[in-house]
Amino acid sequence: MRKSATIIFALLLLCAPLRAQQAPVRAVSLQECLDSAMLHNAAVVISRLEQEQAHHTKMEALTKYFPSLKAYSYGFSAVNPLLEWGISDIDNAELREELYNWFADNGAYYGLDNTISLFKRGITAGVMATQPIYAGGRIVNGNALAAVGKKAASIKSEITVRDLLQSVQENYWLVVSLREKRNTVTEAIGLLDAIEHDLNLAIEAGLATRSDILKVKVRRGEMASNLVKLDHGITLATMNLCRESGVPYSAELCPLDTVPHLLESPDAYWTDPEEATMRRPEAELLDLSIKAEDLKRKMTIGEALPQIAVGGSISYANIIDKNTANALAFASVNIPILDWWGASHSIRKQSLEIEKARVRRDDLLTQMRLQCSQSWDQLLQQWDLVDVASLTVTDAESNMDNVRQNFSAGLATTTELLEAQTLLVSARESLTSARIDYILALQRYISLCR
Repeated sequence: MRKSATIIFALLLLCAPLRAQQAPVRAVSLQECLDSAMLHNAAVVISRLEQEQAHHTKMEALTKYFPSLKAYSYGFSAVNPLLEWGISDIDNAELREELYNWFADNGAYYGLDNTISLFKRGITAGVMATQPIYAGGRIVNGNALAAVGKKAASIKSEITVRDLLQSVQENYWLVVSLREKRNTVTEAIGLLDAIEHDLNLAIEAGLATRSDILKVKVRRGEMASNLVKLDHGITLATMNLCRESGVPYSAELCPLDTVPHLLESPDAYWTDPEEATMRRPEAELLDLSIKAEDLKRKMTIGEALPQIAVGGSISYANIIDKNTANALAFASVNIPILDWWGASHSIRKQSLEIEKARVRRDDLLTQMRLQCSQSWDQLLQQWDLVDVASLTVTDAESNMDNVRQNFSAGLATTTELLEAQTLLVSARESLTSARIDYILALQRYISLCR
């Protein structure tokens, strides 16, 4: 069993350096990911389409200022005439008798029938134009509401882009962090190789035992297992980054950037939370929501106000086998009489919507101010954690050097050496995470508050 375990650890150890030495086919920078996301991300594409929709809604509302022009045509052909009237339909019996006698004597001579048939077939066509003069302010307010919708769509697109870029950066630095941790584990495996070499020499000199070698191999197996987990984590994180940014995925793709060792102090980025909140696009969007509700209220009022329109039409007709053409001008006044009863409740409901929008605005502005303050506190906290992690790495490196020197002099055990190495690997991974967390906290603060 011990021999087979040794072979497995050796294979894992051989595979890890080979993967580490492979040159990446393509290195991608953070800016390249951000630029690609702006072109290919689905959320950004949808936000642009929504902006275009809002633009067409505004242009559609603009057409309400102009006359409406309609052309119409109507034709019919009946089996029987729609109107038949003859002598038998006359109520006066004396007159009816006289007409019967006259038609009996003269109808055939003149080619007349005692019944008149009308509207058996016909056609009519025309063009009518209507110009609204006053519609209770609904046309003006409708155009203003459409303009608000267009502005809101633009702001929502800005927020979508901001959040997307923040998410792409987080995913990018996650890949960088995992690759940095992989390098740390690879270095730790290299150190274990050196320790094993020293132990083999010590065993030959009678200063160490085979159990010490086994402890190193077990530790190396743990490191190799961590390496496998990191490789899978890097693959999944890279796939997610490519999905979000639109960069074509490749198994050999790797970030061009590395974790910076020198970080900017957060002091230069502080912004007053009140000013930062009022500059955010969400604040403008909340103001627009109040304006939109107020315009909706005005349009509700307009539904209960008089409506005035003028127009004209030109028509042609042939219904009684005679061509006729005509033109007319008209004016219409529509005055709601009893609509105010129901409209008063609708107006009150819309007024309450305005109050709700104002309350919602004040509450969300308070939340955004708190968010800015919390983001600043998190930034300071991450800055302090970077300092703590840096000191921990310094102490762990110093401890590792001392233990290794003592191990070489026979004053420290293999277990102590492996424990020192474990502390060093953990400290370096913590420092990498702290630096990445600070970078992300700084970007988040800049995105929200500057």
